[in-house]
Amino acid sequence: MIGIAIGFGWTTLVAAEMVAANVGLGQMVLNASNLPRTDIVVMGIVVIGIIAYLFDLLMRWVERKLVPWKGRM
Repeated sequence: MIGIAIGFGWTTLVAAEMVAANVGLGQMVLNASNLPRTDIVVMGIVVIGIIAYLFDLLMRWVERKLVPWKGRM
């Protein structure tokens, strides 16, 4: 359940960067999409995905340590 919350939070953060920030991964991808810089757009998307995956792994590890009675997924 916490993994879903982390995913929504990460998505919201990146979307907010695209709308209202001057710096960040979301803004980098948005700026690169307005220019012919497909390489930056693709790399930005890959980095966003890798960070989301690492958040997921971290939350699963924390859950195993803090809630051992839940069992493995």
